[in-house]
Amino acid sequence: MAVPRRAGLAVVPTRPPLHRPNAPTKAERDKRHDARRSAEQPWRHWYWSARWRRIAKKQLTEHPLCATCDKEGRIVPATVCDHIIPHRGDADLFWNGERQSLCATCHSRDKQAEERGGRARQAVGADGWPV
Repeated sequence: MAVPRRAGLAVVPTRPPLHRPNAPTKAERDKRHDARRSAEQPWRHWYWSARWRRIAKKQLTEHPLCATCDKEGRIVPATVCDHIIPHRGDADLFWNGERQSLCATCHSRDKQAEERGGRARQAVGADGWPV
């Protein structure tokens, strides 16, 4: 069978998109995922309370720079109020525990990896050696 050509280039057939009429939409999958996480971790709703928002706002006002970036000599504004010791659902530790200000990058990358049992990223200086 001859391959059709257009302006000297071969036209490669592509696979048609999959049609799954009963598959849930992304919004439905996200909603189900959020419901499952809320059921497994009932303390997650504390983050949306007015009390927590006041605490986080105060923390970020008093310490506006990312603590991790500051240790590495970079000046980056903090956007996340983070628990230094993971509370894991302990109400007293959640409300009264020590907190730090972090940028979203440090919180998502380093802190989350640390809490999941991994190691935090080692800071590296301009010369390529750990600091």
